[in-house]
Amino acid sequence: MDTGRNMKVQEDVVLREIAGECFLIPTGKTVLKYNGLLHVSPLEAELWEMLRQGTNLEELVQTMMTVYDVQENALREDIQEFLDRLDGSGILISDGEETGVPAETAAAAGEK
Repeated sequence: MDTGRNMKVQEDVVLREIAGECFLIPTGKTVLKYNGLLHVSPLEAELWEMLRQGTNLEELVQTMMTVYDVQENALREDIQEFLDRLDGSGILISDGEETGVPAETAAAAGEK
């Protein structure tokens, strides 16, 4: 993944804490696309908040390095796995993409 690629998340997917656990919950028309809740870790919840504002992989890694005492490579892998989950679910929006379709799918279909 391009570390400088700007990313955001769908606005109609919200982060909520339920019984001490964090979940991503689809709302509005997004409910029709996604089946159920997506459980997220505390790290992923922090990443979600950054992604709501728009960011890139490098910013996510550097910011989380100031919060967590872990090796950069391990952190980068964890962040990449989360981004891949979001992208595979169509929740991650890249560089002005508004469709909610994963970037690879949109590119294959000729969408922008």
